[in-house]
Order: sequence, then structure tokens, then C-alpha cells
Amino acid sequence: MRKAALLVALVLATSLAGAQPSQLPAFDVASVKTNRSGEISADMRVQPDGGLTASNVPLVDLIQFAYGYPAHRIDGLSGWVLTERFDIAARATTAPGAPVAGTDRVALSLRGLLAERFLLRTHTEMRQAPVYELRLDRADGRLGPRLAPTNREDCRAMLSGRRPTAQQEPPEAPRCGIGTGNGSIRAGGVALSQFAEALGRLLERPVVDRTGLTGTFDVVLGFSPEGTLEVPVPPGVQPRQDPNATSIFTALREQLGLRLDSGRGPVEVLVVDSVQRPTLD
Repeated sequence: MRKAALLVALVLATSLAGAQPSQLPAFDVASVKTNRSGEISADMRVQPDGGLTASNVPLVDLIQFAYGYPAHRIDGLSGWVLTERFDIAARATTAPGAPVAGTDRVALSLRGLLAERFLLRTHTEMRQAPVYELRLDRADGRLGPRLAPTNREDCRAMLSGRRPTAQQEPPEAPRCGIGTGNGSIRAGGVALSQFAEALGRLLERPVVDRTGLTGTFDVVLGFSPEGTLEVPVPPGVQPRQDPNATSIFTALREQLGLRLDSGRGPVEVLVVDSVQRPTLD
């Protein structure tokens, strides 16, 4: 499954992370099978009818999609949960007037399927943990050339073809939502809190929006993937350095006029209480 697709799905599912089992929608029919192909690639797709197909997907990815938490904010993942892979084929019928639709509904339906077939039980906790704080970098509050305010109200307006006038957009900003690539984050019509969420998933540390900026923005951020994560270098090993590489921290300052400050704060964590290998079809 592509990282960009998983990122968008996680952002959508996060708002529903606290739903109770009794409130969950359900797939009409679902099949779960073990995949022993040995392939590395995985694929997961939301179907137009509210169903889901997953091929060669580890359980950890299914949990991330269902609950809206990145792996570094899920406690209790180990062993076969990280390594064994599964195929899922699930169909659903969206009832008229259903309160939850689209990717959100599929994520909740998958949560119910995981509880039924994998006997997955979880709870959430608030813990003090390292965080980054996203702040304006310049004293005058001026934004960088690749961060532009937009008067788009929502993705539905963008997809219908309504475009704001007299607007300077960063090059190659997506029409709607957030996408990540190898050394890039591109966002169209998103709040900076959503952009901070995307940064946190990339950096594997929560990012809190402290800019004080409201409204929505178009963002195009380019950086070197090397050095994005703060991974310690073993003693005696010379770190690999590219003199032309731009770290994500430098890119934020130069391209967006933002910076990341280190701090500590409360972080919501999903705790896996119990999980079992599934009942298979």
C-alpha cells in the first residue's frame, strides 16, 4: 500500500478513534485469509460501495487504518502482528442517511471486523512524551514562498472545480488533501493542524500546531529524506552526508517560514490489550 494513501486514510480515521463497538458499522460480508506468498508489496483499497480489499497486508497496517494512529503511537505491537500478512475481501451496503460515509465508515467497519475475527481489544491512554511544536519562524510572521493561504472551504468545493481568484499557489500543490513522496509533502486546502499531523507521522513524533494561523493553506515542501529521523549513529561509523541535501528542519524554515521546536506534552496512545490470530475462511 502506498504511503500517501495510508497517510490520508489515517488522518480521516483519527477523528473517529473514540467510537464504541456498539456504534460501529459492519461489512455485509467479509473474508479473511492468511497470505504466505512471501511478497513484500502490500495493497489496500477502499471500494465505492463502502467495502475494502486488502492484499498481503500486515495486521499492524490494518490497525493503523482502522483506528487512525501511526505505529509509533500504538503500544503492544510485537511478534506476528508485525510480520504475518493477510488478505481481506469485504463488501458493504451504505444505508440511506447513514451518519458515517466514505473512508471513515470503512475504517470503523474494519475496526469491528478486527474485533470479531482477531479478537482485538484496545484502549487509549494519555502519556507524556517528546513532541515537536510547529511555530512561525520569522519575527514579522511572514510566510515562506511555498506556504500560501487559500480561501477554499473544503475538498468538495475543490473537486467541483471552484477555484479561488487572485491566488498565488505553490507549484504542484494537490487539489485536495495531503500527499507524501520520497522527500516531499504536498498539501492543498488543509489546516496547519492537518499538516502538523502529517509531519508527525513522517518524523515519528507528534507535532503540535502552535503557529496561531487559522484557515486553510496550500503547501509544497521538498527535503532530503536522509536525516529526517533522529536515528543515532553507531560509534565509529561516519554519518553519510550530502552537501546538497536539505533537512526537513531547514526546508521548513526556508520554504514555509516555519520551524520545529522540541518539547514534551500529552500524547494519546492506543494500547493493544489483546489480539489473537484470526478465524479464517
